[in-house]
Amino acid sequence: MNHNNLLSMRVAALLTLVLASNPCFGQAKASFEYTKRGVSAELVDHGDFYQHPDGSRIRFLRKQGVFALEQVASSAKGKTVNLADRLSAQFGGQVELVKNHGLGLMSVVKVNDRIKSKQFASVTAHMLKSADASILAVQPVLANSRGSGDILVTEKLLVKLNDGLSSEALAEVLARFNLSVNRRLKASGSVYSMTARGTHNVASRFALVRSVMSDPRVEWAQPQFKTRAFKTAFEPTNNPLYTEQWHLQNTGKGGSRCDTDCDANNAWGLGAPSSGQEGAAELSGAGMVIAIIDDGVQLNHEDLTIWENPLEISGNDIDDDGNGYVDDLNGWDFVDDDSSAPFSCGEDATRGPDNDPSPQAFTACVNINGDDVEQDNHGTAVAGIAAAINNNVGVVGSAYSAKILPIRLISEFDADPNSDFCARAVEAMTYAGTYAHVINNSWGMEEGTCPALDLVIADIVDGTLADLGPGTTAPLRANEPIRKGKGSPVIFAAGNSASGWLKVTVPVTAGKHAYEWRFLRSDFPLDDLTEDDAARLDDIRFPDGTNEGFESGLEGFTNACALNSCIGCSTENASACTLWSINTNPDFSRSGSSAQIDMTNRQCIYSYLNTIKDGPAGDISFWIWVSTDQQTFSDKFEFLVDGKEKLSFGDIPRFVDDAVGYPANVAKAIAVGASDAGDLSGVTSADLAAEERAAYSQFGDSLDVLAPSDNQHLGIVTTDRYGANGEGYNSNRSIGGVSWTSPTYNDPPYTDDFGGTSAAAPLVAGIAAAMIAADQAIDNNSSNDITAAEVEAVLRVTADKIGRRGAAAYDLDGNTRSLFYGYGRVNMFGALKSVLGLSDVDTNSCAPEAFSYARQSDPLLAGLTPQSAEFCPALGPTVPDSSSCFVVPTANSNAVVFCL
Repeated sequence: MNHNNLLSMRVAALLTLVLASNPCFGQAKASFEYTKRGVSAELVDHGDFYQHPDGSRIRFLRKQGVFALEQVASSAKGKTVNLADRLSAQFGGQVELVKNHGLGLMSVVKVNDRIKSKQFASVTAHMLKSADASILAVQPVLANSRGSGDILVTEKLLVKLNDGLSSEALAEVLARFNLSVNRRLKASGSVYSMTARGTHNVASRFALVRSVMSDPRVEWAQPQFKTRAFKTAFEPTNNPLYTEQWHLQNTGKGGSRCDTDCDANNAWGLGAPSSGQEGAAELSGAGMVIAIIDDGVQLNHEDLTIWENPLEISGNDIDDDGNGYVDDLNGWDFVDDDSSAPFSCGEDATRGPDNDPSPQAFTACVNINGDDVEQDNHGTAVAGIAAAINNNVGVVGSAYSAKILPIRLISEFDADPNSDFCARAVEAMTYAGTYAHVINNSWGMEEGTCPALDLVIADIVDGTLADLGPGTTAPLRANEPIRKGKGSPVIFAAGNSASGWLKVTVPVTAGKHAYEWRFLRSDFPLDDLTEDDAARLDDIRFPDGTNEGFESGLEGFTNACALNSCIGCSTENASACTLWSINTNPDFSRSGSSAQIDMTNRQCIYSYLNTIKDGPAGDISFWIWVSTDQQTFSDKFEFLVDGKEKLSFGDIPRFVDDAVGYPANVAKAIAVGASDAGDLSGVTSADLAAEERAAYSQFGDSLDVLAPSDNQHLGIVTTDRYGANGEGYNSNRSIGGVSWTSPTYNDPPYTDDFGGTSAAAPLVAGIAAAMIAADQAIDNNSSNDITAAEVEAVLRVTADKIGRRGAAAYDLDGNTRSLFYGYGRVNMFGALKSVLGLSDVDTNSCAPEAFSYARQSDPLLAGLTPQSAEFCPALGPTVPDSSSCFVVPTANSNAVVFCL
């Protein structure tokens, strides 16, 4: 690299990476059980574990009394329901059929405490095997070590043999452990999917994996699990229609705070020095390929450019490039066995060949429990945020000159009860790492279920991914990773489940004790009233063994509240005194009901719930769900025994180890959370409208950066799947005043209703692609190209430090980062300036001086005549002369006001 500023920036950025990876930095761990997804149940440790390839233990807990009926894949849906009915009849109604679990078409049942688990498993297995040959086993449902998910360990495992091992050695390993090979994965090295014969017992499956891993011929081994992979879209239900992409350049859209964006327009206007052109295509990702691993992308969308495999001849049924994928002209569909139409979807639910990564054919589908099945609309929306074309037709992506490589991996239609999702994820990631400069993943899975994926991500980021396929029918170069030696950034959405149930256990001595749960609403006006401020309490188990699930209300508890002595608090602004109540919403109860205190839109309230119990020495345990804005002056949830504090959930959630989801929390991945638009509507104080982390966005030690997404009333405008059947997120609606109705399609090809960390991640993916393209444009020496690690470092050091706490929020571990914001909200302008070696320029969309530089370099502004225009509302009465303002038409036919 021949520009000095970038050299110094890279040294600082690499130092940042070293500091961030130092194991001495981090939060102290605490022993709490934390779950955000899955069937609620008591978790019991039976010693089920296996070893990560790095040598650490991956532990699983059993959900007490929760079982899955393991069936052959051909079991009919009606038969499954009947089996559950027969179980209920057999055990006198003490067996409950669980709905909305994460295990596909399998029947999941929850057994009443009065039935012993061993009795249930043995009787049920005998009954079902004699009555129905489709039942293989009755298996306990697991959760990972954080208490999350519905997980089954299957009879399959992944095994990587040492390099250079002979076929005879493979045969010896198979014979020693009674294994059979299903297939060799299309991945780096000798990785096999295998089946262990005769191991239906959970403990024996984990033990077998540990034994296989101890064999000197084996590099690593892991079980394969059945669990749910989940998309990370957050879909608001009451969004007004917004037609501007405020996340790219926000001048106060819809009453939001100016400049709560990534400064994309400024970035595109910088111009690459070597090209001599302003607004060069390289600054919007020209020549780059962004892989979208998701539920499929609409290949014929008018606003997307789809990657084409240059060495594959379409439709000749030949693997022209020798990569193991026949006719992969536009990517690949890794969803397994999705052509069998396992749902009541009709004939049009059948799928095409694997070389078609399009979404599932649109149809109204329901699953075995009668629940609607989500259509595969997600990937198309994600793709547009990263790389929608600048063609004056619809929207633009942050890398609007890049191409999309669609890879279909996630689908609600994947119903194989022994799905080898981890194996397919490994292959999909390997495929993406071969052909894409940047890889976006707006999805997650349960932690501990796929360490093989950790290794592939590391190989891709480090640039050490091996060639894909033997290259027998084409030059080997065709299957060599496109970023070999430099690495492709792998970006993951952090997840949308920032609140969840947490189990707390506190030891107490024998005797009479006063137990108190209290919630304190924090200082006003320093704490935003519009944030969710609530706590929920359920399943209290006292030392004497009695349990309180609040099924009979709050009987036996004292329930009281009062004004808190906070700044700005008064009788007038306190509204009504808020008491604890009973919540019967199943989403916020672990059983039938829970106790709840909700102080949203209340000011300065102190409320408590207490009871006095006499009992033996032992533990009191309970589950809490606390959802607050997590700021310096945040609300506090406290638990006290005899007036002494035993737990405080407040300013810093000390017991949250790492709420960022998996695989976003993998060390080599870039974990992206969501920031909001800083809503000004109805807010009198600017401090309360500060740009913040979106309330749903998961946070913790693994969070790298935030990017703009929905949280208040502004959704993200992006491409939407469309067709004659009314599919997509915006069915039968108009966008931007234009109504899409024709014989071709009756719904718009765009949506204004997308969001979540699913939207934040591809925005960053596009920025990363633009960074790599810009770097290559100014330096033809490929050996000096920016690395994936340097891309991550630049994103971190150029991020804007947002939040009402200011710099104080970024003092975690002395590393200029925050538990809640990571390194801050991404700034595309700042990132590209760093890559190009340019000096700082003010990027505030609503400051008069902001475009004194951009006026000279942004083609959108060049040659425009000043027009009368209303200035950004955030500046209030400070409106400059209209001769300084320009109304600039953008690519999506909207207008943005720039004032110089």
